[in-house]
Amino acid sequence: MSKNFQRKLCLRKKLHKKTSDRENSILKRVENTFAISNRLRHNLIQQRRREPILQSTDLNTTQKNNINFGCIQQMIQNLKYKQNNQVLDTILELKEIVLISETPSPYFLQLGLVQTLIQKIKTSKNEDIIENSLDILINISTGLSEYIQILDGNNAQNIFLKLLSHNNPHIQSKIFEKCCLIEIIKNISFLLLNLFRTTFPPDLSIVPDVIDIFCSFVLSDEISLIIDGCWGIFYITKFDSQIDKILELNMYPALIKLLHNESLRITISVFPILSNISKGEQRHKQFLLNNKILDELEKTFHRYNNQVVLSYVSLIISNLANGTEAQIGEIIDSKLLTLIIENIQEKYGKIDAIKKEFTVIVLNVLENGTFQHITNLIEKGVIELICQVIQTIDQQIIYNCLQIFYIIIKLNENYYIVNQIEKYRGFEIVNELTNHKNTLIATLSQKILQNFNKCLNEQIKQDIEH
Repeated sequence: MSKNFQRKLCLRKKLHKKTSDRENSILKRVENTFAISNRLRHNLIQQRRREPILQSTDLNTTQKNNINFGCIQQMIQNLKYKQNNQVLDTILELKEIVLISETPSPYFLQLGLVQTLIQKIKTSKNEDIIENSLDILINISTGLSEYIQILDGNNAQNIFLKLLSHNNPHIQSKIFEKCCLIEIIKNISFLLLNLFRTTFPPDLSIVPDVIDIFCSFVLSDEISLIIDGCWGIFYITKFDSQIDKILELNMYPALIKLLHNESLRITISVFPILSNISKGEQRHKQFLLNNKILDELEKTFHRYNNQVVLSYVSLIISNLANGTEAQIGEIIDSKLLTLIIENIQEKYGKIDAIKKEFTVIVLNVLENGTFQHITNLIEKGVIELICQVIQTIDQQIIYNCLQIFYIIIKLNENYYIVNQIEKYRGFEIVNELTNHKNTLIATLSQKILQNFNKCLNEQIKQDIEH
């Protein structure tokens, strides 16, 4: 008995294994899913090793496998016309052939088996037909590009997703395996991108069908699956209305655990999710702060201390700073803001992404914080840094810095702050920007100088009076 034969017999047994209490817990889906995933990955590797041989092979050479392809073609034709009981018998026969066959999967594709089975899954109401058709698809799908094209052409993904609500747990399990297969091979992020962006507004009704799949990936031990799962959750949490679903599933502790993973790839894949949550409603921001997100970000930064991590940390902080006065107070009091300032000054002063988020943080504090928050921010050396950051070609950064100067001067309550801008040549730089080719920058620069002159005149007047 060949190893391939033994493997396929083992596969058949595993495919018949029922998943119990599927709805009760995501974790109970993981075991079956990843058994299939690992097996499919193994098949994919084996298939790639065989591809050079397959390219020079045609159906005429397959007689070595002792399979009557004319008979198989007739069986496939019979599927289109026979009654349910006859169709089921034919599918069971085909299933046995596929499971024990040494014949590579491309031959079954050429015979039109995949298209026929997808059509049966779509139209049949017989659970046994659906279940066994899925068994065949799972077994022959070894990651071939032709197979994926056939799935796309037959709109198979939508068919599988619709069947997720089927009331037969065993069929649900098969569909779940099928979805995992597609997303492992095609990259789960592309699937979600298509599902959410092909129509506007996006169809969020599919979220219940896919959210458990992504969460299961995140809870796995396989790096590629974890990353795919994180990207899936990222696309879901882009919509404020869906953030609650992730939090209700208690995925936050798992995400924080991954944030401290030894793999930087995994850590970076978690940041976009946290960014989406921090960009959500005030209660989402408060959830993060209540769960010590600032401490977690600080630990992660100290662990890696690179520009990508600092960029994401700065992004999350800038989102949180667009919150309530109490939330801004927590950010000002944390060590993270000081770390960001120090690293821009000493190490990452040329990284525009970090500088841009830093200017957004300062703007949000100026617009949403108290005067005490602003004073505390200034004491951290922000003015000197803004006078450095504004010297760039990035027009968005320049405009943000000008807005900071404009707001500070308009406060007109603390001449010390205005004097700080003058001390670090801020107004000299602003004067140079009055001739900038961008009219928004030039106009705002002129307004700043006008307000500065008014402020300066008032200061001189007060000095004379005293």
